[in-house]
Amino acid sequence: MLQLDKYDIVFNLCDGFEDIRDEAIIPHILATAKILFTGNTAEVLHLTASKLAIKEKLIENGILTPDSQIFETG
Repeated sequence: MLQLDKYDIVFNLCDGFEDIRDEAIIPHILATAKILFTGNTAEVLHLTASKLAIKEKLIENGILTPDSQIFETG
């Protein structure tokens, strides 16, 4: 169990998870514990882990993006 009540701020240098989507776990834990931390929020890390999701968010906010195509392997 993490002893998070002893910290005023955390310098989040976590990087290199096998699955990039897991990088949002640490900021989520810290935000839930109401501990200040450096770096992006869990929501931002989760969103930017997917090029498609960030492209959709940019378009939704009126920001032009180049044409693209999604390829899926079967």
